[in-house]
Amino acid sequence: AALLVSIFLLPSPASAPLLGPDGGGYRLIDTAEPANPHAPPFAFVPIAGTVVALGDEAFTVAIPIGFNFTYYGVVQTQVFICDNGYVSFTGDTVDLSPNAIPTAATPNSFIAANWADLDPTLGGTVTFSTTGVAPNRVFTVEWLNIQQFGGGNPVRVQCLLFEECNDIEVRIDDGGSNGGNCCVGIEDPTGAIGLQYFFGPATAPDAALDNRNIRFTTRPITADPAGYFSIDSCDPPNIGTPAFAFTPITGTPLVLGDDEVSAAIPLGFTFTFYGTAFTQAFVSSNGFVSLTGDANGCCSGVAP
Repeated sequence: AALLVSIFLLPSPASAPLLGPDGGGYRLIDTAEPANPHAPPFAFVPIAGTVVALGDEAFTVAIPIGFNFTYYGVVQTQVFICDNGYVSFTGDTVDLSPNAIPTAATPNSFIAANWADLDPTLGGTVTFSTTGVAPNRVFTVEWLNIQQFGGGNPVRVQCLLFEECNDIEVRIDDGGSNGGNCCVGIEDPTGAIGLQYFFGPATAPDAALDNRNIRFTTRPITADPAGYFSIDSCDPPNIGTPAFAFTPITGTPLVLGDDEVSAAIPLGFTFTFYGTAFTQAFVSSNGFVSLTGDANGCCSGVAP
């Protein structure tokens, strides 16, 4: 029988930053280029939704999320969008000067997608939408081409809330400030707990903040001593893509017998795995790929 095998090997799989957990159990991972240079190319797709009119230093009224979203252990059903690049669950304070996270100073209970002194009266749009069907809905807020106070250096960022897994994702196409401080991160209702991705001076566009997705999650992420870790994707899968779909590939079929391992297959590039560089792999009929071809893994219940 012919077995069609797809091998996904990306050099430096543990190179993306993994931070946390904070006191609320949140961790973050930067899932896009350039932190992981072999991740798929970053794509920022503006959303279609409800455009809100915001003045300078302003909040929207309470906006329904469309589903229950648990944030630091509290079930939230609505948000307040601030013109300065953050989403609040309380609408307590409009602040043009970012604070480091965490801090007891307001605002608290917020998600900073690109907290800086922004001014939507100078152009651009602030938009929100709820898409998908239960239990896989996604609530998105977008600041698209919103200029800094005084004009120039527009930002293009999104904040996404995922119903199924209560993950948060910040997508930054162009981020930063006019040279003052800018902040990306999350903070709990007390201001005592939070997880900060970035805080400091930045000029939009800024290489430290451009072309990346930052995922905040309370789901388990366990690293081994070499730094490898896995994260379970939720539906919609990781990085907010549509519901999972398995698509057979077009490639080279392997003819394998029972309990058989293929001959060495060239990877086409050098792949570093646990500190050793490999250029080939061996495919087993028993559902795994080996970089050494040392065993077929038949029926033993023990890893090869």
